[in-house]
Amino acid sequence: MPTTEDLRHRIKQRLGSVTLEPNRAEILQYLGEEGPATTGEILENVNLGSNPGVRQALYSLMALDVVEPAVERIVVKDHVEETYGLPWQVPDEHDARGVIPVRPAELRNRILDELVNRLCRQLEDTVEDHEDVIAGIVKRSPRQVGLMRRRAKAFQFPFEQWVDREESREDPTAIIAAVDALADESNNPSRQFLSRNIAGVYEANDKQSSAELLRAYAKSEDITPYIEGQSKTPGNTEAHNREADTVTADEDSTSEPRSVENSSRSADGEATRWDLQTLEDASLESDESDVELGEFDPGQSNSRSDGDSDA
Repeated sequence: MPTTEDLRHRIKQRLGSVTLEPNRAEILQYLGEEGPATTGEILENVNLGSNPGVRQALYSLMALDVVEPAVERIVVKDHVEETYGLPWQVPDEHDARGVIPVRPAELRNRILDELVNRLCRQLEDTVEDHEDVIAGIVKRSPRQVGLMRRRAKAFQFPFEQWVDREESREDPTAIIAAVDALADESNNPSRQFLSRNIAGVYEANDKQSSAELLRAYAKSEDITPYIEGQSKTPGNTEAHNREADTVTADEDSTSEPRSVENSSRSADGEATRWDLQTLEDASLESDESDVELGEFDPGQSNSRSDGDSDA
């Protein structure tokens, strides 16, 4: 396995005198060679045993500049593409740090993470076994408290900005909640697939595209132009899979999905066809819709995944 000394000079400069564990160095080496990647892609190429393990390693790297003031940022999450990369590989406007999520499940977790982090800062020097105390307050295990604090440092949720925000009549969080409810109330993967993409387009603050996506879907037209980062190739479904902060809801394997064929025009003008059900099946099978902290939290087992979350 690579060591810190094996990393590229630009990365080592940002690390300063910090020496990383080999599996952390392996992640940085992979991102340096391959560019931004999903947790599933990283898992396939590094010696870590699970997606949650990869995420925790990524959160440690994302938070390294917070924990070690002499270190510059090492890993950044792209909240649009749902990938992780080195700072110069991710556009500033895609940086997930300091962002207020619009998806209710993700927003809830970011708020709780930040509250746990602040409680730890206040109590760690004065209260013995402070993580046990905090775990009792937030109804989590002491181990979860440590993981939540790590994630809080990685994402730096802007708590004051969220508290001081002005409520609008058109609350994005309420809209996303309604869309999520649409998926929750249906065993139809076609409806679930559509609702995820409506949420994704709306989260990108493109209300016009949201309306056009719905209009195109109603007419059985090609919806791929309205899906952020969605390739025309049915096999490429990483972009619309969101990072799971909670346990993925159970799918009803006996349901009969509605297959919707859509047509588009290729460069030579000939009509091409693709089957939306193919995309849905690939989406539902993606390893990016697994558990983040949920495996430690049986109490959240009925929560719907907001679809990868990082968070």
